Amino acid sequence: MGWIATGIALALWAAPSAATSKPQTCGPSNAATIAGNSQVRVYRQAGKGTASIVFGCVRGSRKTSRIGPIPPAGRKAVVHGPITVNGKWVAAVEERPDGATGWRVYVTSRNAGTSKGRHCLIGSGDSKSKAPAVRVVLMNANGGLAWAAITPTPNGRAPIIGACDSQGNRVLDSGAGVEIKTLELHGSTVSWENAGGPRTARLH
Repeated sequence: MGWIATGIALALWAAPSAATSKPQTCGPSNAATIAGNSQVRVYRQAGKGTASIVFGCVRGSRKTSRIGPIPPAGRKAVVHGPITVNGKWVAAVEERPDGATGWRVYVTSRNAGTSKGRHCLIGSGDSKSKAPAVRVVLMNANGGLAWAAITPTPNGRAPIIGACDSQGNRVLDSGAGVEIKTLELHGSTVSWENAGGPRTARLH
């Protein structure tokens, strides 16, 4: 009798292994996966009219949304990291040409299940080297974004922190004292430090 009880205990102990199986797949199997979680997969494919296109798909379904570049963008437009995933939301950075030599930089978020999202221009320059360089992208459960970038100035390059949410794009703080490495997001509260002092804002 003791042997039978031990066998049952072993069977029950082994059962949870099924719950640790790999997440369900979605999208083309030959596409390069660049990010994801248990709900979505983010992948990159060659595209017509652009160098490549980034998509987000809902695992175990046929729901797919284009993260970027958002048309019309041109063949030189690119989507890159920091790439952030929160639930079914995917956030990334998009860069594209502006005229002959100009360059524009956006932060974008998209829900892979509904295709709803945001696409905010955070800055531009006469050339790619003079456009903002995004260093941090954080996202809340509703697709609202907090971002940090280094932007060129007449005296060099300066840090800037901003938000892209239901109120559009806006600058939260800028200047030499801004410490972009301290940028954090808890729920919808954004926090960072400027010259060692704490600062906060809320995403909407």
